[in-house]
Amino acid sequence: MKDKPIDYFKSKIPNINHKLTIHMGTDKSILTIKKKLEMRVNHINPESITLDKIKEMNIEFNKYLDKLNINKLFIERLYKAELAGAKIFLRDYSNPTKLIECYIIEERENSLIVLKWKVKIYPKSRIEFYLIYQNIKYLFIGENLKLNRFFKS
Repeated sequence: MKDKPIDYFKSKIPNINHKLTIHMGTDKSILTIKKKLEMRVNHINPESITLDKIKEMNIEFNKYLDKLNINKLFIERLYKAELAGAKIFLRDYSNPTKLIECYIIEERENSLIVLKWKVKIYPKSRIEFYLIYQNIKYLFIGENLKLNRFFKS
C-alpha cells in the first residue's frame, strides 16, 4: 500500500518552503528595506547636478580647508572634516596604478556619492581615495572612516 502525498495546506505539519513563499512579500523587514532604498534613490536628483555646481562646491571645500588650522593636528582635523565638494582620486581596482578623478557630492554613514562621468554610489568599506591639498597627497581608507566622525557645531 502506497503512502498518500501530504497535502500541506490541510495538514498541521509545517513546511519551511511554504512559509517562506507566504511571508516573503509581507515581511516587515523587507518592506522597510524597500522604503529605505526608495528614499535613498529619491534623495539626490542626478539631473540637477552639473559639473559647474560641483566645481563651485570644490572651491568652497578648499576655502573650508583653509579655515582649518594647519599644524600637526591637521591630519586629525581633515579626517573629521566634511568631504562634500572635495576633488578626490579613486583607485581603479582593474588597474591599480590608475587614479580616477572625481568629486564627492554627498557623504553618508556608509557610502560616498561621487560624480565622475555620472553619479555613482561607492560603499566606504570598499573604497580607497586620495585628497590633494597644497600639493600634499592624503590617503583615506574607507573602511577606517568612522560613522560618526564629523565636528560638532
